[in-house]
Amino acid sequence: MKLGIVVVYLCEEEDEPLLDLHLNRIEAHTGAPFVIYGSVNRLAPRLRERLRRHAAVRLCECPETALRGASEHACYLDCLTRIAVEDGASHVVSLHLDSFPIRSGWAEELSNRLSPSCAFATLDRISTACLMFSRDFY
Repeated sequence: MKLGIVVVYLCEEEDEPLLDLHLNRIEAHTGAPFVIYGSVNRLAPRLRERLRRHAAVRLCECPETALRGASEHACYLDCLTRIAVEDGASHVVSLHLDSFPIRSGWAEELSNRLSPSCAFATLDRISTACLMFSRDFY
């Protein structure tokens, strides 16, 4: 598995401790090879630099949109997913800044739930806070 983790980083500078926790938990609990594809549109320069220094993060400038709220988030997720698939990800999972793995094996467990009759795997209900699908589905 080559995992593409797509994250829309729309956060404030005071969220830096949460950003660090998010990155640390992904790194600590993800066994499969992965790249974090992060949109940084409208992200504070200090947090953009913090992400730039992280070896697993690929910063992505998605086309600007006038949309805001959930529509803006969805627009950037679409862009990030396309980039991850074009980069060779076999599986794509969306996470939010405040969503991150808390135990090892999470990616493998979600990917094992995927099948021809099950296109998405998530925790409880369909949510972009943790939603996995395969490149074949995309």
